[in-house]
Amino acid sequence: MKSKFIAILSVKIVLGSFSISAEAIESKNIEYFQSSTMTAHPQVVIATLKPAPASAQPIAKQAYLPKMPTPIRDVLPKTAPPKTNAGKNPPAGTLPVAIDPATGKIVVLLGYEQGNITGFTDFGGSGDPTDISREHTAVREFNEETCLAFWEDLSTASLNRATTSGSQLETMAQQPLTQNLIPLFYAAKNKYFTCLLPVRYQSIGDLNKSISTVRNKVNAHPFFEKTDFAWVPLESFVGWIESGIENPTIPRGKGKPISWRFLGGNLQDFKDLKTGKLGWLYDRVIQYLKDIVALNS
Repeated sequence: MKSKFIAILSVKIVLGSFSISAEAIESKNIEYFQSSTMTAHPQVVIATLKPAPASAQPIAKQAYLPKMPTPIRDVLPKTAPPKTNAGKNPPAGTLPVAIDPATGKIVVLLGYEQGNITGFTDFGGSGDPTDISREHTAVREFNEETCLAFWEDLSTASLNRATTSGSQLETMAQQPLTQNLIPLFYAAKNKYFTCLLPVRYQSIGDLNKSISTVRNKVNAHPFFEKTDFAWVPLESFVGWIESGIENPTIPRGKGKPISWRFLGGNLQDFKDLKTGKLGWLYDRVIQYLKDIVALNS
């Protein structure tokens, strides 16, 4: 099936006289999702989500690493999207989830940016030509946009932000530490690949302090994309999706909108799956998010 699909696309590109209808493309996407044997994407590396060793992190912090249900393994097409004309890998991003120690609730971290998109959103973007996979893109973007604030949740290697040079910090952000990533959703419309990542909770004050330490040493543009952050209860987050609330009120957001690029571009695009042939996929994603809440209640 893969070679047939590539051959069809080749005819369109080389001859330029054939066109592929939206229905045909959607049909191919459905074939990918409904293959008889659903397995993880070959590039996805899923570990057992064990906390870092006690020697690397205080016990108090280990207690706040959220439990994650068994990953959904059939939310991705079997083949990765092709690289863009600029030679870049397809876009990908990360939604970090943690346990708020003050409430005991599962929360998801969103960051605010203005530019190609405007609003609170995930931590992601276009792939670099040097990214080895979509998972690498997702983690690299997360590292860059949080200025390595959650490095200890990704690696047992130590990081002293006060003494590490700017070039060293940039190099560390590029490392494809994808072992704890959980694939959540692939949006065929904008080819965006979204992952979840369990992390330890940091207050917004501590997060901004950690980020400022790195920003003062690094001049690279990617480290300056996010200008504000907000922890949102995952239960509320799911409620917004199910109710179709495009612009919910975020306490720290001061009226700032949400960008739903990680669900296909806008919330309606994702909700449209519910009434179509991929309704089962919509249900699978929503149920997985609810299972995270239930598992940590």
